[in-house]
Amino acid sequence: MGQVLFQKYRPSTFDELHGQECVVKSLKNAVKCGSVGQVYLFCGLRGTGKTSAARILSKAVNCENNVDGNPCNRCNSCLSGGSGANGIFELDAASNNSVDDIRGIIEQVRFIPAFSKFNVFIIDEVHMLSQSAFNAFLKTLEEPPVNVIFILATTEYSKVPSTVVSRCQVFNFRNISERDIVNNLRNILEKEKVQYQDSALNIIAQKADGSMRDALSITESLISYSNSITYDTTVRLLGVLGADYYLELCQYIIKKDSYRVILCFDKIIQSGYDGVCFLNGLLNHFRNLLLVKSDDVSLLFQWGDDEKGKYIEQTKSFSVDYINKSIVLINEWSASYRTALNKRFYVESLLIKLVIMISR
Repeated sequence: MGQVLFQKYRPSTFDELHGQECVVKSLKNAVKCGSVGQVYLFCGLRGTGKTSAARILSKAVNCENNVDGNPCNRCNSCLSGGSGANGIFELDAASNNSVDDIRGIIEQVRFIPAFSKFNVFIIDEVHMLSQSAFNAFLKTLEEPPVNVIFILATTEYSKVPSTVVSRCQVFNFRNISERDIVNNLRNILEKEKVQYQDSALNIIAQKADGSMRDALSITESLISYSNSITYDTTVRLLGVLGADYYLELCQYIIKKDSYRVILCFDKIIQSGYDGVCFLNGLLNHFRNLLLVKSDDVSLLFQWGDDEKGKYIEQTKSFSVDYINKSIVLINEWSASYRTALNKRFYVESLLIKLVIMISR
């Protein structure tokens, strides 16, 4: 591949941003109508596209012939590189958070753009600026020069002072859905000519927890390991319990075989998985059973057709009432797991209770 996947496939237009339709529509309309604001605050989880959106907006406002609000990525303004060469200045507040760093920006703000319409200042992880830096910045944020745009990005909105927030147009970047992550991974892997299994991509999307960057980092690690992405390799390297473990365990619950249930859990522990991993997977398993019980919500089921067939077959032995009660029970057990004196026996007692419940 040569280049890191996240860098290679970083969005270069608004239309390439995944899972942020509302943000994209607003920013594109602002560019098309010439009503771009001067101070933005982009908030959201890591890897959801905040910095990418900031860079795209920075190019779009200076683009000589933007297309439907997107930068053309062909004109001199879009292609010129280097910090400030195309009117874009970036500051990482995680490591440059002092008053002097902000004063440096304030000094730059005074200069009229030489080769672009706007000077755009992107400040990443803005919540990490010191209080004195924020105070020094307030006046400039309140009355920026007409040829200056500020784009602030943060993963911790609550830590940004309200005096700063009140001066910004705030955009919330939501977690990217598992379906969007899987679709993007599928497109990238096909371009890279990498073999993959859909069930493995579902595991990656779950592990990424709404972050496209994390999903691509995980994918790259898997490719480095075997140059293909299979379900077995993915669950083993990511420390995730595969569906087969839970399908087998629940078959013993259906048979009301407490001994086999305990032995099945022992096999999982001996494989190197801990109680937290097991409980999270068990809760997700019962959720999947609930999903396939109803045609109305079965679309939320993230696995392939083969796995779905196994769940449909197993769910015939469980009533909706039993599944609902099990989900509530596993949730309660999970919340108290960390304070349990004997964690293994604690999980075993949960499993026995699930067997007793189905026996009634």
